[in-house]
Amino acid sequence: MNSIFAEITWRPTIGDPEPIGWIITFGYLIAGAFCVSAGRHQRAESIRRGCVGYPWFWFGLAAFMFGLGVNKQLDLQLLLMQVGGEVAMRGGWYSNRNLVKSLVVFCGAAIALPILFAWMTVVSKRGRSYILACLGVLVLLAFIGIRALSFSPRIGRLTHLPLIGPYLNSAMELAGATLICVGAILVTRKRPT
Repeated sequence: MNSIFAEITWRPTIGDPEPIGWIITFGYLIAGAFCVSAGRHQRAESIRRGCVGYPWFWFGLAAFMFGLGVNKQLDLQLLLMQVGGEVAMRGGWYSNRNLVKSLVVFCGAAIALPILFAWMTVVSKRGRSYILACLGVLVLLAFIGIRALSFSPRIGRLTHLPLIGPYLNSAMELAGATLICVGAILVTRKRPT
């Protein structure tokens, strides 16, 4: 396994030093902080009222946002791609790597989408703050999907479309983080009943 990592060129450096990259990174981290606050608020409200709340939703969302913030600058997906390429090369199936990638994406989507749909159905019944956060998650998952598919040359052309192409990723990231932030803020501003 050490020899695989000897071939990896990825290093933990700042991957997106542009101002918009830092704005998005801080947006993720701020959204994560608001989610922690919303989770704490929900936990306190659940204890006070003696009912079941959804603080785990906000704490899980906070972990997701913090992870995206760290990944925005470290580009950990590039490390994963390089390790996958080395494993494919050493395993003798490098020529079939696109088929394997497609199968992984298909299986991941087949497992994740029904779970995500059920999760959003249950959580969105809690009110507009949860609906906004769920919409934010959907936007970010769409961004992640588009980003993952953009490593394919055919689909990668979408990011080079005139006018919207260069801004598509940034717009989706900022929109998703903003929706989650607003949802978390709405939860914390609810008055105790």
